Amino acid sequence: MAWKDLDHTLARELAAAAENLPPEKLTEEMICDALRARGYLWFDDEKSVDRPTVAGTLLLAKKPSIGLLQARVQMDAFVGVEPDPRPLDSVIEDMPITLIEKRASAFVRRNSKQPLVVHGWKRIEQDPMPMDAVREAVVNAVAHRDYEMTGAKIVIQLFVDRLVVTSPGFPPGGAEAMDEIRSGKAMSRARNPLIVQAFVLLKLMEERGSGISRIRREMTENGYEEPEFNLTRDSFAVTLWYGTKIYGHSTAGTAAPEEPAQTREPRTDWNNDPNLSANERVVLDFISENGHSTRAQCEEHTKLSQAGIGKILSGLVAKGYLNKTGFGKGTGYIIAKVDQSPKNVGVK
Repeated sequence: MAWKDLDHTLARELAAAAENLPPEKLTEEMICDALRARGYLWFDDEKSVDRPTVAGTLLLAKKPSIGLLQARVQMDAFVGVEPDPRPLDSVIEDMPITLIEKRASAFVRRNSKQPLVVHGWKRIEQDPMPMDAVREAVVNAVAHRDYEMTGAKIVIQLFVDRLVVTSPGFPPGGAEAMDEIRSGKAMSRARNPLIVQAFVLLKLMEERGSGISRIRREMTENGYEEPEFNLTRDSFAVTLWYGTKIYGHSTAGTAAPEEPAQTREPRTDWNNDPNLSANERVVLDFISENGHSTRAQCEEHTKLSQAGIGKILSGLVAKGYLNKTGFGKGTGYIIAKVDQSPKNVGVK
């Protein structure tokens, strides 16, 4: 593989970021010099041509699998909660790894029903899950996977209730680092420092290695369950659960039902439910008194952690005691309503 096989636009962007210069100011010679200096190219004296290193191939080759078959990324979307031999959608991407996160985000949006949320007087399509968490999971996978495992690909699986991003190889630090990862206290380690260097230069990730923390924060602060970090055989898997947030049950992408006018009143029966914890009742009492509360307000009132209050709120939505309002940073919670008509009494 040689210079002609590389994406010259990406090479220019990377060299410009490395040299802190406008891309249009760089000549081809300046681009090659900058990339050689940072370990992405080497000069073949015998053939008088620049060739990419392994990192350069992964980052810049139009089709990295020509030189590195393991650079391909497989994406599958399933109609249920388990893998199926005939997925709804399946693609294998062979492109510079700096472009994979955009392609993965598009795949998730294409194969997920966009839930409708009410914002003011409008119904607006909302992303099925926090896309920043998706991007972080994918970027971490391509930046930190073990590329010496030649027979394995990164696999991205979309189910109706979760997204699973599986990266070949144990995380930097090995299996012993899993407790630190799950607790959010893992030290930043880079298995592929040249790839990480490029991702930092292109502002696709932060140098201080906060990807896992950002995934957790994006999910919990938006009312979703805690993400899971697991070892599967010889791979590291990140699971983003999203199916239980929208309208209280595992029907991601379902629109909010229309409410019959003048027939519904807020629930008041949680003190009679033996399955609720004391913290859940405190949250319900607080939201009932205020009429509407955000996650941050509930956290301040209860003094629980972000993860703790996020889990309680998503659980109360799932149990039918709370409804969500708004979206993104404007997300709030109100007490769910009960149909008061004598022919159809029940939680909606």
